Amino acid sequence: EGWVGISSDLFAQVKDGWEFPGCKESRLKRCLGLPEERRLVRMARQRGFLVIGVSGGSGLKSCWDMEGDPRRVKDAVDYVLAEERLPGQIPIYATGASSGGAFMGALASSRVLDGRLRCVAPQIS
Repeated sequence: EGWVGISSDLFAQVKDGWEFPGCKESRLKRCLGLPEERRLVRMARQRGFLVIGVSGGSGLKSCWDMEGDPRRVKDAVDYVLAEERLPGQIPIYATGASSGGAFMGALASSRVLDGRLRCVAPQIS
């Protein structure tokens, strides 16, 4: 049906202490994401959406680069869509919290997603 992007806040890259079934068996061997984030992912998947979580900045504990990261997010989205053999013009719906919410504005105004971005729902931007 579409793609849902979730962008993290400044510290969401840091292990937050929440563990869920399957975390230890994952390739990362631990889980990231708060319970409400995991519920959002689960509900989007149940509705047929592909969910991609992205983190911005230059590494651990770095913030979004409002000028450079839109292009990086586009490249990541295009890569995932190609790997999953999905149409390049699939509609994109995006949400983010805190600095990730602010990044939604930068992503939308950058227009790098070529009209595919259909909705932005910032949380606490």
